[in-house]
Amino acid sequence: MRVIALSLLTTAPAGYRTHDYSVSIAQLPSWVIWLSVVLMVFPALVYLLIYGWDATWGNLSILALLVEFVVLIVAHELVHAIGWKFASGLPWAKFRFGILWQGLAPYCHAIEPMSLQAYRIGAILPLFITGVLPWLVALVVGDTSLAIVGALLISGAVGDIYVIWTLRALPASVLVQDHTSRVGCVVYMPTDESPQGDDLLGG
Repeated sequence: MRVIALSLLTTAPAGYRTHDYSVSIAQLPSWVIWLSVVLMVFPALVYLLIYGWDATWGNLSILALLVEFVVLIVAHELVHAIGWKFASGLPWAKFRFGILWQGLAPYCHAIEPMSLQAYRIGAILPLFITGVLPWLVALVVGDTSLAIVGALLISGAVGDIYVIWTLRALPASVLVQDHTSRVGCVVYMPTDESPQGDDLLGG
């Protein structure tokens, strides 16, 4: 979930009009919070059931957990960038990277809009690459710290899942850009089409 402070386009591209598909964190529906809890607890429980209580906590390394968490948090944003770059064709110069120091959170942001399909690809990739994949590796090798971090990263992708869900009924012709300070994005829709489906406050 990315909440950053950079500049959106000041005006919609020619032939498009702007629709705001974003909310503040406080406006997120309660099901998003519950889903984040489920996506964190379920993977952890599966690991615990496979390895048992003693083995699970016996090989836990706090240092490894912290290192893996930092590495995968950074990787999460890099995977966003790679997915968006190659799916959209935007040059690397159109991406911005940084850290929100007040929350110690890295971010990646495209400064130009992209196609809806490209946005979906880049938005969902970290769920699998930095969440599900590390968790599966942890299941195979019995690495408790990696299992915990994988579960956290799966849960942490709930914001991306949520935004993709809210865009599900939009036509392929729209352009999409991450919102700069809220959860969600701005949609640029051709002037001859109308919005469809739920807005970000819908279910």
